[in-house]
Amino acid sequence: MKTFHYQILRYMPDRVSGEFVNIGVVVYEPNERKLAGKFFEKITRVSGFFPSINSRHLATSLKFLQREFDTLASRSIVEFNFDKENSLYQITKRVLPVDDSSLFFTQVKETLELNIEIVTKTLYRRFVLNYVEDADREYINDKEVWNKIYKSYFETYGISNHLQNHTVKTQLDTWEFDKAWKNGVWNCFETVSFDLLKSESIKDKVYKWSGKINELQTSKEPIHVYLLTKLPVEHQELDNFIKRKLGKIEFNNNVTVELVSEENAEKLAKKFQKQIEQHTN
Repeated sequence: MKTFHYQILRYMPDRVSGEFVNIGVVVYEPNERKLAGKFFEKITRVSGFFPSINSRHLATSLKFLQREFDTLASRSIVEFNFDKENSLYQITKRVLPVDDSSLFFTQVKETLELNIEIVTKTLYRRFVLNYVEDADREYINDKEVWNKIYKSYFETYGISNHLQNHTVKTQLDTWEFDKAWKNGVWNCFETVSFDLLKSESIKDKVYKWSGKINELQTSKEPIHVYLLTKLPVEHQELDNFIKRKLGKIEFNNNVTVELVSEENAEKLAKKFQKQIEQHTN
């Protein structure tokens, strides 16, 4: 684990009221002198808090800050004569002078993490995205996962025309799959979105599916269920958690549940194209 220094960028239009909103983070690793900065892009979020702000000016300022920190990150910080113990404060002060403006960086704090990419994403999600309203970015539901991601692959490789409905009976329930194909066993496809706003909501949905899968294992017929998923954006820890809990699960009664991520959509479609061709020839 490494020690990282970080600051949060805040927007406070009225110093008297003290109301503010977090709109970015800057992270620095002093030993290797690595720097990263990530700032909010949709000003609609800020204008929702402060309707009278100059949105264009704020958007321009944030784009400037992002360019400046991207440039600094790509250069060797060694060339700057910064004190090692206080370098992040000196760097941010160089880019955004400490004054009475609406934009300012908080005090420098420390955190432990493995690398700068992970800590930047984690802090950004925690301090910035954690309070973003759903309307500030597009989240897709379970049904949209099919239409926006997997449908095109299944149609391109000629799989969709072979899909049909299939009902699976379990000990306490029945499952209705509207996309299934039989080749010795029933291959059933179910779309699931884990691209949710809150990490707690993502985990709750994972545990919910874990329970559903436990019920599915009570089915007496051989089936292979493919969970066609949309995984969380910019959150590797949750991504790994989902894959560990719902990866490929095989039960003794020939029931298999396999998680499919977006990057494997085409690979899966090619696999079934080949199987269908062999089955029909």
